[in-house]
Amino acid sequence: GDFTKPKVSCLEALTGAIALARVLRPHWEGQEHVGILLPPSVGGALVNIAATLSGRTTVNLNYTAGRSGMDSAAQQAQLRTIVTSRLFVEKAKLELPESATMIWMEDVRKNISSTDRFFALLLALFSPITVLEKIAGATRSPSMDDLATIIFSSGSTGEPKGVMLSHFSIDANVEGIAQVLHIEYRDRILGILPFFHSFGYLTTLWFATIHGLGILYHPSPLDAGPIGEMVHTHRISILLTTPTFLQLYLRRCTPEQFGSLRVVITGAEKLSNRLAQAFEDRFGIKTHEGY
Repeated sequence: GDFTKPKVSCLEALTGAIALARVLRPHWEGQEHVGILLPPSVGGALVNIAATLSGRTTVNLNYTAGRSGMDSAAQQAQLRTIVTSRLFVEKAKLELPESATMIWMEDVRKNISSTDRFFALLLALFSPITVLEKIAGATRSPSMDDLATIIFSSGSTGEPKGVMLSHFSIDANVEGIAQVLHIEYRDRILGILPFFHSFGYLTTLWFATIHGLGILYHPSPLDAGPIGEMVHTHRISILLTTPTFLQLYLRRCTPEQFGSLRVVITGAEKLSNRLAQAFEDRFGIKTHEGY
């Protein structure tokens, strides 16, 4: 769930992804790579799943890279369209890339009728994956070696570089995480990491989806106050974050708010011993590095 949809079941998520894939199909016609410019959210997750169902390669654009960074990534990936949201663009004050056409989520949702939703539900309940892929617009079933996504670097050393990840690569990483992070039935993950970064894409999208974990999305990892409340209210048990954000939560969140956490993992930058010890002293939880 997220702040717009507090609870979405697995069936509802699949139904939503199928409905989105069907309505986006004409917009994605003839495109191998499709752009996505959305924050960690139910909508962002469902568009990624819809695109994967349709046999497309997803390109989640780094909205912190500015217009030039996004334009570079869009041109390198030969993106013709980018799915985004007017509300997100306004709130994040984004300058949009000019090299692709925007597909607005607000308009897409309006085009999904109650009949479309009911048909998507029937498909979700009864159709095999090969049928779902064909209805979503896939011209063939993807193999494990086909490209699933392109994740671009931040461009700190020049032009952003696109890292091409296959379905096998993503699945291998997900199962590697599962072997280390032993999941319990009631576990819930906090989804605050962006999908344009491998850490967020692998863990808070595909790891959670494939292994059926409950996940609560929030668009900004900087909102320490709301995040503390979300962890407390929804009994979040797994926190995946970076040391920079962990430092923020150390200062702004209370031990009571983080009382449900049992696993805290950081990545993307080095975790100092001082921060790890300070977090353990305050919250009673040992922090692990994701590498």
